[in-house]
Amino acid sequence: MIIFVYGSLIIPELRYRLLDRFPNSTRDRLLGYKLTIHDILPYPNIIESKEDHVDGMTLDVTEEEIKILDRYETDYYKKIEVQLESGTNALVYVQSN
Repeated sequence: MIIFVYGSLIIPELRYRLLDRFPNSTRDRLLGYKLTIHDILPYPNIIESKEDHVDGMTLDVTEEEIKILDRYETDYYKKIEVQLESGTNALVYVQSN
């Protein structure tokens, strides 16, 4: 599974601490979104914005690792599917409503 990350999960040491490995990663860009702050938490979030983009990276993870990342992100975030500038389809965490 491919997930696009843009916040704390771009930090290699954190990914290793959570997943006990360094998943394959590639720099990429999400067009049509901008980086903001979560409405409730003091953490990054992204929202749609046609003129903007968010730089980040893709991680190639397993379904079990997605469950670990879901717990890390908490119920304050949900996953949506997006297409990245590279053409890669990926999941990305955005604020839950």
